Amino acid sequence: MTDSTTERPPKRRGPTYDRKVIRRAKEMRRYGDSYRVIAATLGVPATTVQYWTQDTIPDNSGRWTMTEAATLTEPDPAVVVTELGAVILSSGGRVTGMTRNEARWVTLLANVRPDILESGPGSTWQLAREFIEAVKVGDEAELRRLEQRVATGAARVRWPQHEAKVARLREKSEQVAQALKAGANPFLDGWPYGPEETSDETTG
Repeated sequence: MTDSTTERPPKRRGPTYDRKVIRRAKEMRRYGDSYRVIAATLGVPATTVQYWTQDTIPDNSGRWTMTEAATLTEPDPAVVVTELGAVILSSGGRVTGMTRNEARWVTLLANVRPDILESGPGSTWQLAREFIEAVKVGDEAELRRLEQRVATGAARVRWPQHEAKVARLREKSEQVAQALKAGANPFLDGWPYGPEETSDETTG
């Protein structure tokens, strides 16, 4: 029979985090984001963020934001009038005008995400309002989320083939991981996953 007095209680372990989360925290800290903002964005304690990023030196220039870009953007009358008309129609006449702040945001968003204009009447104005509200209440985490949403969408519009290439790279990396787990060494045994792709510069 085991003597219960000699048994040690199981060691308590804290939560484990994916390395991608830690890299993301360091990246945000490098941009000068505060521990509080990083913690709110990633859903981890601020003390954990501080531990992860203790060796990360923030860039003194600060982080570029779309808020800064919107402040420097002059409203484009053609864009604003078109979007205003869409807002009037979609709201049933409840909204009949725009503030200059809304006009600046609508112009900026229409320039970087022209696809939003086609997604539905007033969609650009609605997104502009989300940015304005986040700025108004000082919700930096929400601003980062909105910026990422706009940026990734803009990349898909400009480089539609990029996402497909990333998906293929992820698939190959998973195949390599499975091969290593099975005891094979794909880097010595050759590349068994198909011929290497030729870059666009070398094809003609």
